[in-house]
Amino acid sequence: WFPEAERQRLLGALPARRRAALSRRLAAIRRRGYEVAPSPRVAGITDLSVPLFGPGPVPAACLAVPAAARRGRRVPRERIVAELRAAAARIDLSLTHAPPAPER
Repeated sequence: WFPEAERQRLLGALPARRRAALSRRLAAIRRRGYEVAPSPRVAGITDLSVPLFGPGPVPAACLAVPAAARRGRRVPRERIVAELRAAAARIDLSLTHAPPAPER
Protein backbone atom coordinates (compact mmCIF):
# COMPACT_ATOMS: atom_id res chain seq x y z
CA TRP A 1 0.00 0.00 0.00
CA PHE A 2 3.00 2.30 0.22
CA PRO A 3 3.71 4.49 -2.79
CA GLU A 4 6.17 2.96 -5.25
CA ALA A 5 9.05 5.26 -4.27
CA GLU A 6 8.64 4.36 -0.60
CA ARG A 7 8.46 0.63 -1.42
CA GLN A 8 11.68 0.91 -3.43
CA ARG A 9 13.38 2.77 -0.59
CA LEU A 10 12.32 0.16 1.98
CA LEU A 11 13.29 -2.79 -0.22
CA GLY A 12 16.44 -1.17 -1.63
CA ALA A 13 18.85 -2.65 0.90
CA LEU A 14 17.88 -6.24 0.06
CA PRO A 15 19.80 -8.36 -2.44
CA ALA A 16 18.17 -8.20 -5.91
CA ARG A 17 16.78 -11.75 -5.88
CA ARG A 18 15.25 -11.38 -2.41
CA ARG A 19 13.91 -7.91 -3.28
CA ALA A 20 12.18 -9.29 -6.40
CA ALA A 21 10.63 -12.19 -4.48
CA LEU A 22 9.39 -9.93 -1.69
CA SER A 23 8.02 -7.41 -4.21
CA ARG A 24 5.98 -10.17 -5.87
CA ARG A 25 4.71 -11.39 -2.50
CA LEU A 26 3.72 -7.88 -1.38
CA ALA A 27 1.93 -7.26 -4.70
CA ALA A 28 -0.07 -10.48 -4.21
CA ILE A 29 -1.00 -9.43 -0.67
CA ARG A 30 -2.20 -6.02 -1.92
CA ARG A 31 -4.31 -7.69 -4.64
CA ARG A 32 -5.93 -10.10 -2.15
CA GLY A 33 -6.17 -7.55 0.63
CA TYR A 34 -4.91 -10.03 3.22
CA GLU A 35 -2.08 -12.45 3.93
CA VAL A 36 -2.18 -16.13 4.84
CA ALA A 37 1.08 -17.73 5.90
CA PRO A 38 2.35 -20.55 8.09
CA SER A 39 3.34 -19.29 11.51
CA PRO A 40 7.09 -18.75 11.67
CA ARG A 41 7.00 -19.69 15.36
CA VAL A 42 4.42 -22.46 15.90
CA ALA A 43 4.06 -25.60 13.81
CA GLY A 44 0.50 -26.33 12.62
CA ILE A 45 -0.63 -22.70 12.91
CA THR A 46 -1.62 -20.54 9.96
CA ASP A 47 -1.57 -16.78 10.46
CA LEU A 48 -4.20 -14.66 8.70
CA SER A 49 -3.65 -10.88 8.59
CA VAL A 50 -5.41 -7.79 7.27
CA PRO A 51 -4.17 -4.20 7.23
CA LEU A 52 -5.37 -1.49 9.62
CA PHE A 53 -5.36 1.89 7.92
CA GLY A 54 -6.69 4.38 10.43
CA PRO A 55 -6.64 7.95 9.12
CA GLY A 56 -3.91 7.51 6.49
CA PRO A 57 -3.66 5.91 3.05
CA VAL A 58 -1.05 3.38 4.14
CA PRO A 59 -1.43 0.72 6.84
CA ALA A 60 -0.63 1.80 10.36
CA ALA A 61 -0.64 -1.78 11.65
CA CYS A 62 -2.18 -5.15 10.93
CA LEU A 63 -4.73 -7.34 12.62
CA ALA A 64 -3.72 -11.00 12.68
CA VAL A 65 -5.21 -14.19 14.05
CA PRO A 66 -3.62 -17.62 14.30
CA ALA A 67 -5.72 -20.46 12.98
CA ALA A 68 -5.06 -24.01 14.14
CA ALA A 69 -6.02 -27.04 12.12
CA ARG A 70 -8.75 -28.95 13.95
CA ARG A 71 -9.99 -32.44 13.36
CA GLY A 72 -13.63 -32.86 12.47
CA ARG A 73 -14.48 -29.17 12.25
CA ARG A 74 -13.09 -26.81 9.68
CA VAL A 75 -13.80 -23.08 9.60
CA PRO A 76 -13.44 -21.88 6.00
CA ARG A 77 -10.60 -19.42 5.45
CA GLU A 78 -13.04 -17.09 3.67
CA ARG A 79 -15.13 -16.82 6.84
CA ILE A 80 -12.10 -16.00 8.98
CA VAL A 81 -10.93 -13.37 6.49
CA ALA A 82 -14.43 -11.86 6.33
CA GLU A 83 -14.53 -11.60 10.14
CA LEU A 84 -11.02 -10.12 10.20
CA ARG A 85 -11.98 -7.53 7.57
CA ALA A 86 -15.11 -6.57 9.51
CA ALA A 87 -13.09 -6.16 12.71
CA ALA A 88 -10.42 -4.18 10.85
CA ALA A 89 -13.07 -1.84 9.41
CA ARG A 90 -14.37 -1.15 12.93
CA ILE A 91 -10.86 -0.52 14.22
CA ASP A 92 -10.05 1.71 11.21
CA LEU A 93 -13.15 3.75 11.98
CA SER A 94 -12.24 4.11 15.64
CA LEU A 95 -8.69 5.15 14.72
CA THR A 96 -9.99 7.69 12.24
CA HIS A 97 -12.44 9.22 14.71
CA ALA A 98 -10.43 8.79 17.89
CA PRO A 99 -9.97 11.85 20.07
CA PRO A 100 -6.41 13.14 20.27
CA ALA A 101 -4.22 11.48 22.86
CA PRO A 102 -3.64 13.54 26.00
CA GLU A 103 -0.31 15.30 26.15
CA ARG A 104 2.17 14.06 28.72
